[in-house]
Amino acid sequence: MKDYIEKLRGSPELIRKRLASYIDYFEGRRNVLDLACGRGEFLGLLKDSNIPAVGVDSDPDAIGTCRRAGYTVEESDIIEFLKNNSGFDGIMASQIVEHLDGPSAEELTLRCFEALRPGGIIVLVTLNPENLTAITRTFWLDPTHVRPYPLDLLIELLKSVGFEIVAGGGAPATLPQGIRAMIKRRFMAPVLRLIGLGQLRQHLYSAHDIFVIAQKPGIGNEDRA
Repeated sequence: MKDYIEKLRGSPELIRKRLASYIDYFEGRRNVLDLACGRGEFLGLLKDSNIPAVGVDSDPDAIGTCRRAGYTVEESDIIEFLKNNSGFDGIMASQIVEHLDGPSAEELTLRCFEALRPGGIIVLVTLNPENLTAITRTFWLDPTHVRPYPLDLLIELLKSVGFEIVAGGGAPATLPQGIRAMIKRRFMAPVLRLIGLGQLRQHLYSAHDIFVIAQKPGIGNEDRA
């Protein structure tokens, strides 16, 4: 990963904090895949929760960072890896889809579906196009970003290949934080509604990221041998 992209994406501590809320969805899973695992923030969360996992990334520097941390990782293009590996009961796909064009995003969801066991889940996380900061600034800080994906589109992409949607929406850990954000939400939101700018309120105070949890139909996690 280029140094300036590494700097702009946020500290490992910030990324871990944002991803920590998804760990519960992988509780009891025995073979989790972290796609485009980067520096291994989510692999670390999985390890702390004693959840077996493997990461895959095409960046040799990211792979080196993960291996030095003691994580099991493979250096590979993620689509090629999914074509050649299966049997996973959980997949984390965080901040990937915005790097893909439409056909590639369709293939990603299909390959994830094929790589999962019945009852397996996927957690897909990306920038929220309805958040003004995310779409006007954060998205453009990474020159490898291709296009944003609204929540409704992500849901339909997943459903189109056979997934059942479990949950989705704004990522709570990326909501505006602090006293200033609280004051703005409490006092500015009613004003915006009053003057007919309720939609602007959504763009200003919505979560920075969105997520979708989807499951491959079949035997539930609690019933697997």
